[in-house]
Amino acid sequence: MTTTTPTVYELMVICTGDLSDADFAKEFDSQCALIKEHGDITHKENWGVRKLPVKIKKITRGHFGLINFTAPPTAIVELREALRLNMLVLRSLITIVPIGYKYGSYTSVVIPLPVKEESQAEKREARKPAPPAKRKSMPIDSPKHQAAMESPMMSSEEQQEKLRMVGKKLDDILDNPDLDL
Repeated sequence: MTTTTPTVYELMVICTGDLSDADFAKEFDSQCALIKEHGDITHKENWGVRKLPVKIKKITRGHFGLINFTAPPTAIVELREALRLNMLVLRSLITIVPIGYKYGSYTSVVIPLPVKEESQAEKREARKPAPPAKRKSMPIDSPKHQAAMESPMMSSEEQQEKLRMVGKKLDDILDNPDLDL
């Protein structure tokens, strides 16, 4: 007969934020009771209501709870199924705790934010768009530049005459009975 040694696990559970604190405490206790059927609870914390970083099932707030426990690996299957079928549980995660892990209170550990050293003026300078690139001008003695200088500009009378000719060609094309437009 072989026995399985219990493994140390951590369960993070997020329930809907619509629950009152008393209702969440009852739900949290029922999850603890389910764990106690198969193993021992070593540490548990109720983190309270927190805003979710992303909506889950159109819900923006959730009750967070953490339970550390020891149980045989076969009990995890039943626990996962019970959490999956529970309508109040939005998300749950069961992980194996590494050896030597020390439990601490979430509220007692404060992680300082990194200090930003750049000033407000540097931030504004960084956000300014880059100046437009300057156009390269062609040298005056280049062949393209000389050709542009030599081509005569059309007078307004010549432009009007050219427009009349184009208009006449268009009318001829449109009046052609062979074309099906």
